[in-house]
Amino acid sequence: MKRVTIFAIAALAIVPIPAFGDWIYEGEWGSRGTGNGPFQIPFGLAFSRNGVVYVTDSTNHRVQYFTDTGSFLGKWGTPGKGSGQFLEPVGVAAATDGNVYVAEWRNHRVQYFTWNGDYLGKWGSKGPGDGQFDRPCGITVAPTSLGRVKALFK
Repeated sequence: MKRVTIFAIAALAIVPIPAFGDWIYEGEWGSRGTGNGPFQIPFGLAFSRNGVVYVTDSTNHRVQYFTDTGSFLGKWGTPGKGSGQFLEPVGVAAATDGNVYVAEWRNHRVQYFTWNGDYLGKWGSKGPGDGQFDRPCGITVAPTSLGRVKALFK
């Protein structure tokens, strides 16, 4: 039997894909809401090297993070345009150094945080020019690019 973890709308599940053989259902978590753990339009998902799962909770304007079995660990973010605030965070990436990058749909930027949400920096603004975005929705960080990304914040 093969195992894979697939998240869809705040659910952790193993689903059958005929081309790959038998799959095993592992479970799920999440519900609709605004408290610790529930989501309003979960969008992005990232896994850290230490097993933490990050989910952008888009219309709650926050990032929540969990153990790989769905236990709530924490959250960060409030609605707004300031540092550490979000307007519809959508993309999220966990880097190998433990930091987390979040792409924001309505603020047209990327913010950068420690693993538990301490604000480190941001870049981007609305527009078509260099370093500008028009509603970024996805992000990833390759291990070999971390030095170049950190140089942006100096």
